[in-house]
Amino acid sequence: MKSILSTMLATDDVASQFGCKLKPQLRAAIQADLRFPVHAASPLPQPGQIQNDLPANVMRLSVQTPPKQRSSA
Repeated sequence: MKSILSTMLATDDVASQFGCKLKPQLRAAIQADLRFPVHAASPLPQPGQIQNDLPANVMRLSVQTPPKQRSSA
């Protein structure tokens, strides 16, 4: 995601030379997001931790994957 936002800012720099650019609030939010250090310091979820009991204010969402079906062209 970080490279996507950096690319968007670089594209905005080029586009602003031709009169079209991002809203200043959006550009400031993207720049702030790129500077925010939590992206590098955030812990990765461990599979063992996910299976434990959840707090009372958290609801587990069940996900059912559709059965694999072969389709013919």
